Amino acid sequence: MNLSNSVAQPAFNPEYPIRTPCQLQVLLKAFFGPGEKKDKWIYEKLPESSLFPTHAEITEGMVIHLAGFLTPLFGWKIVKVQPDIFPDAVYQDMATNSVIKVEFEKRTRDFIDHGHPPDSCDLILCWEDNLTHKEKDKYFFAKNPNLRIVELKKIFFHYDFEISPPNEG
Repeated sequence: MNLSNSVAQPAFNPEYPIRTPCQLQVLLKAFFGPGEKKDKWIYEKLPESSLFPTHAEITEGMVIHLAGFLTPLFGWKIVKVQPDIFPDAVYQDMATNSVIKVEFEKRTRDFIDHGHPPDSCDLILCWEDNLTHKEKDKYFFAKNPNLRIVELKKIFFHYDFEISPPNEG
């Protein structure tokens, strides 16, 4: 076995698990903005990501995992996560100090199927928004016109994430 081309990696240390120094890079993917006619077929396939397995079966647990990674990039701080109680999490917007009550779902329809009250939630963070505008108006916005929906699947169409050593210079 030829080891001359291998690069020595530091051993994993459970007390200091983050390999330092490193940088998280958020990369905007080259993308032509979806129009109404293109929207449907663009988002039917799975997005690609170098850091996350978007091809794997996405569960509500994976949505929670991705939220833990992404929400600091939104400028939010975790106040509490309580996946067995509605809403699943409470965040604080670090710019405005406002509280954001969040429910994690695999799909937006799951919010309705679980019988959650839209007026007790500020945001649905889901992998896929599978409701029509008419259904959202009827079930969500009629009861809470300020409810927002963040669809993680679309984030991974527009962005990718890489962890790399910092630039030296």
